[in-house]
Amino acid sequence: MKLLEYQGKEVLSSWNIREPKGKVVNNKEEAVRVFHELDEKAVIKIQVPVGGRGKAGGVKVLKEDDDIHLFVDKWLGKEFKSFSVEKFVVEESLEIEKEMYISFALNPQMGGLTFIFSQEGGVDIEEIAAKRPEMVLKINLDPAQEYKEYFFRKELRKFGLHGQELTQISALAAKLYDNFGKNDLVLVEINPLVILKNGEISAADSKIEIDNSGLFRQKRLQVFNENTYKTEAEKEAEDIGVTYVKLDGDIGIIASGAGLAMETIDLVNAADLRAANFLETGGGITKELIHSALNLVVRDENIRAVIVSLYGGVNPLIEAAKGIVSAKESFNRKIFIVVKALGNQQEECWRILESAGIPVVKNHRSEDVIRVLKGLLEGIER
Repeated sequence: MKLLEYQGKEVLSSWNIREPKGKVVNNKEEAVRVFHELDEKAVIKIQVPVGGRGKAGGVKVLKEDDDIHLFVDKWLGKEFKSFSVEKFVVEESLEIEKEMYISFALNPQMGGLTFIFSQEGGVDIEEIAAKRPEMVLKINLDPAQEYKEYFFRKELRKFGLHGQELTQISALAAKLYDNFGKNDLVLVEINPLVILKNGEISAADSKIEIDNSGLFRQKRLQVFNENTYKTEAEKEAEDIGVTYVKLDGDIGIIASGAGLAMETIDLVNAADLRAANFLETGGGITKELIHSALNLVVRDENIRAVIVSLYGGVNPLIEAAKGIVSAKESFNRKIFIVVKALGNQQEECWRILESAGIPVVKNHRSEDVIRVLKGLLEGIER
């Protein structure tokens, strides 16, 4: 579950992390009132659980009431990256000395967290890492260890921080790390983390994502779980009983576990292809679930091919095969499917798929799936 900016800041505030003064509003009248409460020194931001708002004009420095009327008229009820804009935040303009970046993110490959810090913030961290990798500190944290403030102070000092900055950001890093596990988070990101003219730090923007499977433990965070902030595809995925996240590519991914899905995405991207989604089926594999999941993925008009990677324990893979074939027969355009299926009733599963002309990889090497897929795609491109 991805929180909106104002929701994320509410969470950060509960951890005693400073944020700009401001309020969430739903209309022009409320926005104007808050603008005047802030002595007419404020910014207004659309509230959607995705990035890129600034470049698209979704953030504006306010100078007068007319700025608010024009901004709200432009955005209210409109879509931004598939999300309807229904709320805005009006908050104080900060006197900023410096912008930085800090985050902790779940790393499925190692089962732990990755800590990222940069002395350049307010822009895409991946862009900084690609163009100026020396500006990004990235540390994979061992899940078997516990990290205290002195660890972050030591690493940040080596990275060039000192004085009040070092003290404040080390304490912040420790606080974010400590609360990450306690709140079943997948991601916590502050970008930009700003140094103010008075030397204090403030979270000027935030991204927080909560693990849906741990949400039942987080009573305080469940209030944020509103369908308003999900795309239609994400709502449908919930109804089906799968976890779906839209990405920017054209190769669909369906896998029977989160780790397997992430591994497949990494291999796709490493092969100069681009993954279009993350879809994890969870524990249950039935004909109906796989059929619905495959149709959900291919509804994305950019999809050229789909990789289905399944391990069947108690679940019979023959049911998955039937679901894949029935979904393929319903497609209204040509889409390649490559399947890796291992486990319960695998031979029967393979026979059904091969009879329908669907390539099957019969070993544990996910790299072979990519090889088969690239061969199919290159055959078309010729």
